[in-house]
Amino acid sequence: MLTFWGNFLDIMVRHFDEGIYRRAIAIWRMCSKQKIIAQALVIAQGTVSEGLKRNRETRVPTPRARPGRLRKTTGREDHYLLCLCRNGRTKSANTLRAEWLRFTNTPVSRTLVKMRLIRAGYFARRPLKKRLLLQRHRQARMDWARKHLRWLPGHWQHVIFSDESRFLLYRIDGRIRVRRHQHEAYNEDCIVPRVHSGGGGVTI
Repeated sequence: MLTFWGNFLDIMVRHFDEGIYRRAIAIWRMCSKQKIIAQALVIAQGTVSEGLKRNRETRVPTPRARPGRLRKTTGREDHYLLCLCRNGRTKSANTLRAEWLRFTNTPVSRTLVKMRLIRAGYFARRPLKKRLLLQRHRQARMDWARKHLRWLPGHWQHVIFSDESRFLLYRIDGRIRVRRHQHEAYNEDCIVPRVHSGGGGVTI
């Protein structure tokens, strides 16, 4: 058991087991050499030194709480950034940074914006593409599906499905990223509509 704790404490010096801590202090009172204490408890000498230091300062085996670096933005400001992201899914990190800066009046970097979004689960992903459908198009498709809902395989044998290909004269190229959660792929504001007649083309 001591060997296990020794190997664990060699890696995680900050977490000092209370039982070993008490034994180290007892041996230290009889013998002040840290090397002897380390050999007796099968732990690193640096762990012994850390434990004796805490005994002089706090009398407890656990380390003192450290405040760490202060956050540059508040929770309210972070929430506003998420609102900006949800209202404009295709906005770049630089655009969000400029809009966020007008609200916070605190100089923030592009890296901080991306870090806050990633921590909230908003990753930059490629948006799904679909045909540009108006409300009347959606209603017509729904009516057609309901009309043929109960068709049997024999009915479909008398139907011929045709296909076509369209070749654009001017290639439409451009990479767009949308910030969303994993389950928001089919949200309306996470999809980029495309028009087949952009720039003209030939249909075969």
